[in-house]
Amino acid sequence: MEQDKKQKKQPSGEVRPFVLLLEDEPSAREASKLYLDRMGYRVFTAANAEEALRQAASQNPDIAVCDWRLGNGPDGVDVARELQQRYQTPVVFVTAHPIDELREVTADLDVSTYMRKPISLPALAETIADVTG
Repeated sequence: MEQDKKQKKQPSGEVRPFVLLLEDEPSAREASKLYLDRMGYRVFTAANAEEALRQAASQNPDIAVCDWRLGNGPDGVDVARELQQRYQTPVVFVTAHPIDELREVTADLDVSTYMRKPISLPALAETIADVTG
């Protein structure tokens, strides 16, 4: 019964994947959340690493979409590392910075995709669908 509360089902009976969206830019975070909600995903958001890890501990995401650089404190790479160690969470990175640099600092991670900002929300939804099956 606990699982039924936690996992909403779509009309087809299909369980909707949980997406952790880590983005420090409020307008990008909100736009992405609204779009992904509309596409049928259950999205929980975080503006910083601490909030993302707290959300992940209570929700166990099916996928994490992480912004690389978050301002002060730990960045998206730190969060991705923790998520993969604890939960084996697939990760998609988004960044406005050079992707080659991000690939270097994430060489030890299993990254599903790297996306350059500004991202296409339809492309993000398609990537999430591909990764979560």
